[in-house]
Parts: sequence; C-alpha cells; structure tokens
Amino acid sequence: MTASQDVQDSFDESLKLNSSSSPPSGGLKRQVGNNDAFPAPKRICPQSASDPPPNCNVPKFTGFLTAGSNREIKVSEAALSSARARLHASDEDFEEEGVASARSDVGKGSTFVGFVTAGTNKPITVSDSALEMAKRRLDNNLEDVSPSPRGAVDSENRDPSQLHVPSPPQNLMSVARISRSPRDSPLCSPLAVEKSIGGASPMPSNPPGTLTPSGRNVLATGKVVAEFPKAFRATCIRDLRSCPQDTVDFLGIVIESGAHGQNRSNVPVIKMADRYGESVQVELLSSSIPVNISTGCVISIEGAVIRRNGGAISLILNDSAFVDLEPNDPEAECLHRLFRTGLFDVAPSEDDFTFETTALRVIGRLSEYPNNVSTVMARICSINYEALVYLGCITCKRYAVRGPDGVESCQNCNSKKARYFYSLHVEVADFSGVLAVYFTDEAAEKLIGKPAGGMVKLHKDLLRTKLSPLCYRPMLFRISLQNSKWLIDDWKYLEIPRFKPFLLNIAKQKGYK
Repeated sequence: MTASQDVQDSFDESLKLNSSSSPPSGGLKRQVGNNDAFPAPKRICPQSASDPPPNCNVPKFTGFLTAGSNREIKVSEAALSSARARLHASDEDFEEEGVASARSDVGKGSTFVGFVTAGTNKPITVSDSALEMAKRRLDNNLEDVSPSPRGAVDSENRDPSQLHVPSPPQNLMSVARISRSPRDSPLCSPLAVEKSIGGASPMPSNPPGTLTPSGRNVLATGKVVAEFPKAFRATCIRDLRSCPQDTVDFLGIVIESGAHGQNRSNVPVIKMADRYGESVQVELLSSSIPVNISTGCVISIEGAVIRRNGGAISLILNDSAFVDLEPNDPEAECLHRLFRTGLFDVAPSEDDFTFETTALRVIGRLSEYPNNVSTVMARICSINYEALVYLGCITCKRYAVRGPDGVESCQNCNSKKARYFYSLHVEVADFSGVLAVYFTDEAAEKLIGKPAGGMVKLHKDLLRTKLSPLCYRPMLFRISLQNSKWLIDDWKYLEIPRFKPFLLNIAKQKGYK
C-alpha cells in the first residue's frame, strides 16, 4: 500500500466518525423547543481537587522542574509540609500565626556578632558606648512612630491603587490656605492678620478656617501657632546665649584640648570656637570626644546641654548626645580656612596691630603727635601716577641732572652715580579723615613688588592696571612727620579675622555693647 493510499483511508475514516457523531437535520429542528433533549453538563470531578474520584485520570506528581531544560528542583519535605499547611489554612489563621511568630522572634532576639567588611569579612571594631549611643538615637527618632505588627501587616496588604494620606497629629493645628486675594475681598491670610487700632479686624462672621482643639476659629481670633523645630542648631556663640531651649546642636572647631583642660569638678574640658573667634567651654562627661583631641578638628554635637552661670555659658556633653567628628558641612570647611589664618591663636593684643615703639592712632588726631611715630589703620584711596619714579643720586637720593655726557655731579655729594627711586604719592583715609602721604623707596618697592627702574618704560594705562588693586585694602601704616611731609616707611596688611575679636575685647573693656 502506498503512502497516498494511507492518507486517503485515514481521511475517509475521519469523515465517517464526524457523520456518526452529528445528529440529523430533522432531529435538530425537533430538539430546539425541547430543553430536555440537551442533558445537563456532568462534572467529571465532583469532589475537591485534593480528593479526586476514581474515574479522573490525575497524573502523578513527580517533582518540580525548570522551564526549558526540565532539570529537577529539589524541595525539602519541611518546605512542602509548610506549603500544604498554608494552603489548607484560612487567611486569618495564617496572619495571626505570622504575627505571633514575629513577636516570638522579637522576644528571643538575635546574637549580634559584630560588623564586618564587604568581601573580605574583616571584623570592624566598634565600642560598646558607640553602639549604645546609636541605639539611643534611633530609639529617640522612632519614639513618636511605633506601628503595631498588625498595622504593619495591613500596610503591606493594602491595595497600592488606594492613596494613603497620613493624618496630622491631633495637637498640631493646620491652617487652610485661602486662594482669594485680600485685595479682592475682606478675607485675608492668617499670617497677615493684624490687630487694628479700633480692636476689630475686617473679618466675615463665618470665615473658612480650621478649628483649634479648643474649638476656636483661627481666622476669627487672628492667632497663628508656629511649629518650632525640635532641635536648635547653632554655629555662633551668640546664638547659644539666645537659645530658648536647654539642649542645642552646636558645630565648632577645637582650639584648646589636653590634660590641662580641667574645671573645678575635675571634669575634662575642651574649648570650641565659631567663625567669629568667640569660644565656649565644653565639659566632657562622655568618652565620645577624646580629651587629647588635636586642635583644628571640627566637631558637630547633637543634644549638648547648655549651662548658664550668670553671663557665662558652657556646654555639657553627656551620653545622650551624638558626636560627629569632621562632618561634611560647608561651615566645617569655613572653620578650617579660618584656622589656617591664625584666627584661633592666642587672643590678639594691640601689639599685633602696631609697629614697634608706636601707638595706634587715627588720622584725625595725627596733628596732635607731630614728634611721635604712629601706626594708622587706613586704606589707600588715590595714587598719583604722574610722578611715580625719579632719577636720583645713589648716595644722597636727591634729584640727579642728566647732561649730554651722562649724569652730572650731585651738587650735594659730588657723586656721578645715579639710579631710579620711587616717589610714590598717595592719599590714605580712615573714618576720621583723609591724609596725603609719601612712601619711602623701600616701602614702595615692598608694596609694588618691583624696583623703580622696572617701572620707567611701562605705559600709564599698564601702571593703572597694576596698581589699582592696592586701593581700598585695609592696611596698617607706620607714619611720621619729616620735613613737613607725612612719610610712610613701613606697612602691612590688616588681618580682619583677628582684628574683629580685638575690637570686641576693647569694646568690652570700655563697657560698650
């Protein structure tokens, strides 16, 4: 028999089977009005899926297989038993059982083996005091939010499509925002409510608003309750004096430390300063900060206790405070830059801002001391660019005359050697007045940074560009009256960060506030 004959026989056989299974057309018409002709559907497995009937051909469970490669997945008997128990148990029983197991796990607690590095698993040493402080800080942050295990389960099983808006605490009063402009209607924002001269405000009888816990309307009373932060953060000593709380978060730089820092109670202390050079004493009742910490280290303290003793103020560091050494803060970078300038060195005195054998005076009173050398704190306000240098005798520094054969002999010392000298003429000013002065050659060369001969061939515009940055910079000048002219023979830049604490000390000594 050929292959084509086999195909033909199978096709004929299928046609016979289809014709025998379909009813005749007349029988179909009679069955339309008779519902009994169609028997009710029969359930193959009337019992539950776990107990199949004998007539159901249920394949035998051979295990779990991977998709594609059909590799066997091993599952323990304990896992299978747990899955069967969970499948047969109701949702409520399973939830209560999970909560009870969670409570039992929390009650038992787990043994903390310590911190290790990722990869190499090298142990990281952490002191018990540091762990205790971290645990205490975590407990303080979570003391207001303590959801129950039941609530945690409910939040996990909540429909994600439902929007959950946390309700505000009952003791916090919220004020509704008003979209209408106060210019268009008598309504106004609660933050703009002010008591009028007559004692009445232009408010409607029933304005929209939120009732306080006592039942009074915010807009009707015109009072707004401000919510202050829990922690008061200060980076200046003067903010500590005005702090309304007993604890504060403070950031400063260490300027004194070591065993010599002991107070009357034999408690180790350190001194921390702010950006203005003012310092405060910190008593170390905790070991979070070592006593011998190096100066120049920036420390952030959260939860330091403020001690007020008359006009003096100090901080106390106990075990409940949290310490962060060298925090990542812009204020810390500012303190490091100021520390490098010497701001936090020994308290400056008048000798640091005067020259030797001089006194610090103002321009307006220099005429009272014509025979004394004085130090003036002033700024250069103008420069004479027309007579910046001159050709003078190398011996007596007087003007030299250039002849056809070279420099002529000096009429004072008969010397024929000459060079260029500075004749820098400027005006200096402070708050008391303006004074025209001259610089000596040495002082002018120190100020400009180049010998006088190098300035001869420079164009006037280039001279202005080079010397204009010298104007309006705070400087200290050593000045004296010579040959009826005020002469400056030395100068130095004024260190403003160090001079400000010096002025504060003078004001305190004289009783100024």
